[in-house]
Amino acid sequence: MIMKPRQLIFYFIFFATSLSCCKSSSDCSIFKTGKFFTYSPVTKNKILIERSDSLQIETDTKTGFINKSKILWKSPCEYDIVEVSNNKSPQDNIDSFFNITPIHVTITGGKKDYYIFSATIDSMNKHLSYTDTIRVLK
Repeated sequence: MIMKPRQLIFYFIFFATSLSCCKSSSDCSIFKTGKFFTYSPVTKNKILIERSDSLQIETDTKTGFINKSKILWKSPCEYDIVEVSNNKSPQDNIDSFFNITPIHVTITGGKKDYYIFSATIDSMNKHLSYTDTIRVLK
């Protein structure tokens, strides 16, 4: 499947912003590790997310696309995420952009079985923002 650069940006933002906490419960630490899922806003495919404190692996269940990202927690409900690697090749300019541009994720609400996040990228005089929901895999 070939995506346009704009679709790739939103696809990655969706993945990258995959996890965080809920300010309504104010205990985002329950989302620092675990297994979660969401759906791609571009393809509607289910995305499985496995997270340790500092690493996140996202897998598209339909295409097999795997993305690994490093996580740097800024506060209990905020973190930056930067792509480390993925299983597609060769790397294009979009991939290179995400290897050096952090996505800032803020958990804005939720409950014990899901959370709502807002992800932003500020780069090259552009501000991209995306909001969605991540669910806890049971």
